[in-house]
Amino acid sequence: MFKDIQFHLLDVYRDKYDAMRKELSVVCGGNMKLVDQRLNQIQQYRQLFSCSQGAKTMMKIKDMFELFGNFKPVETLVNLVSRFCQFI
Repeated sequence: MFKDIQFHLLDVYRDKYDAMRKELSVVCGGNMKLVDQRLNQIQQYRQLFSCSQGAKTMMKIKDMFELFGNFKPVETLVNLVSRFCQFI
């Protein structure tokens, strides 16, 4: 259930964390500790997703220009996020 709410909040509120906090407080029955935890999770998810998009772009550039070197950290980030997204 939280997954559906989270994606709804991400679409509707984007970066409006005050409004998102109010909506979450209703959903979470006023439990502000839980609300703060969920907001923190949403912010972390957004950061991780943003980083993974950048990493995917780097890998495309690497392939396009046939670059060589140690891209293991970038590959690890792409793979980590791909596996994480399977669970949410």
